[in-house]
Amino acid sequence: TNTVFSKTATVSDPNPSSGIFSTIWSQDSGVGTITFSNPSSPSTNISADIDGVYVVRLTVTDSAGNTNFATFSLTWDTTNPNVSAGANQVKNGVFTQNGNAFDSLSGVAFTNWSLVLGPGIITFGSPNTLTTTVSASLDGTYVIQLTVTDNAGNLSTQTFTLVWDTLSPLVSAGSNVITNAQFTQVGLVSDAAPSSGILSTVWAQISGSAGLTFGTPNALSTTISASLDGVYVIRLTVTDNGGNLNFSDFTLTWDSTPPGGA
Repeated sequence: TNTVFSKTATVSDPNPSSGIFSTIWSQDSGVGTITFSNPSSPSTNISADIDGVYVVRLTVTDSAGNTNFATFSLTWDTTNPNVSAGANQVKNGVFTQNGNAFDSLSGVAFTNWSLVLGPGIITFGSPNTLTTTVSASLDGTYVIQLTVTDNAGNLSTQTFTLVWDTLSPLVSAGSNVITNAQFTQVGLVSDAAPSSGILSTVWAQISGSAGLTFGTPNALSTTISASLDGVYVIRLTVTDNGGNLNFSDFTLTWDSTPPGGA
């Protein structure tokens, strides 16, 4: 427990009974001091001044001078458990979130995941365990809370932020190009709100003769050159932090051959 409580003992004196003479509550062991509201009564309120494990004794003496006793263990715990809800997430599909909880004295009794705020509905696969699957019904930013209660009734909470993003970014690879020399191609990208942000951009050759060279293949702006004349299809692929991707192509006609004369 973490607060004063009432304890009522059952006392009897078998036949031939001389009757109960006294009942005494006392502390056998523990790190602090136990306080009894009625130490000479079978029913008393009990509290402790320091967290820890105590052994409490009730000694009963009858009118003939015979004594007996019984003990019980009291775990006094006013300290909240340590809780971690795990890392913030950017996702576009169901995922597993791993929480953590530790309570060294009375132990963890209950765990619960819940939605604090967000535009849609959060579904938890196992809402009462530290590890659960999580998914959302609508794109947006959510605050999700893990609540942990120990066996003494102390509770702690921690939250993590989930950006749920199922929208692919908008991508433009730029206009088609006809050239005979190295040029710079500038791609365009936007990630609609709620934006998880751009994770990667990649230029790649889809078709055409071998020999295309990209100056910066992982940037939106890159130089491009070809070693052989021909028609090439070039693709810009963009992936956001939610794992959504989109692409756009343009056609390059590389022509370094002078026109023929009469």
